[in-house]
Amino acid sequence: MLCNVRQVIVPCLRDRELSAAKLALTSGVEKGHAVVVRELIRYMPHGSDFSPAFEAAVHNGHAAVVDELITAGVSGGALDSALRDAARNGHAAVVTKFIIACASSHALDYAIKDAARNGHGAVVDKLIISACVSRSAMDSAFRDAAMNGHGAIAEKWRKRRNQRMKRKR
Repeated sequence: MLCNVRQVIVPCLRDRELSAAKLALTSGVEKGHAVVVRELIRYMPHGSDFSPAFEAAVHNGHAAVVDELITAGVSGGALDSALRDAARNGHAAVVTKFIIACASSHALDYAIKDAARNGHGAVVDKLIISACVSRSAMDSAFRDAAMNGHGAIAEKWRKRRNQRMKRKR
């Protein structure tokens, strides 16, 4: 497939046929082909907006593609809103990429609430381990988990809190 990218798409980029390149990028992102995405990014004009591709990669849970797009320079607000989408949809591997890319603590707080509310325990665990989520956000998240019928997540938080209380004594 990489051979096809170099033979078909790269000449289009040289001829400034960006619509073909963007279509190929979108297709690569949607299918989770990180190698193809990496190759296409190399030939895109400087300053290209990868936000739509980034949002699609996050929504589909393609962690390797998300990593490529973060490396290409997607940042700021795109990271924060996409983190919430990944948490809401239970994409733990993608959430890990955001933690590594230093998403804002505000976005991490919202992400744990979204993950807990939707019963995504693996995502909740990743966010707790990151130690970047505020205690008030964790309390709120586990309250939401309990209210939405995700008792296993709420129970995990209760046990964790009890262990912390015992250590303080």
